[in-house]
Amino acid sequence: SQYEISQGTSFSAPVVSGVAALIWSYYPELTATQMKEILIKSATNVGKKKVIIPGERKKKTRFRELCVSDGVVNTFNAILLAEEMSK
Repeated sequence: SQYEISQGTSFSAPVVSGVAALIWSYYPELTATQMKEILIKSATNVGKKKVIIPGERKKKTRFRELCVSDGVVNTFNAILLAEEMSK
């Protein structure tokens, strides 16, 4: 019955995997390469936002320095892109 703030790959990997599983359940014909492209291209861009560098307490960097997509997973955008790619 409680929520907590979490970060890093231990938190993000299951979230992104869940989005991929949801998309594959509707579009099983998509390849792994297509899924990667969908997840990266559909991310909500937060690349300019400054975030704390993992392992540091006060040192910050732009999000784009830590992330290939410059953003965070966006399920809605990913589904729209998957629909477009599956045609």
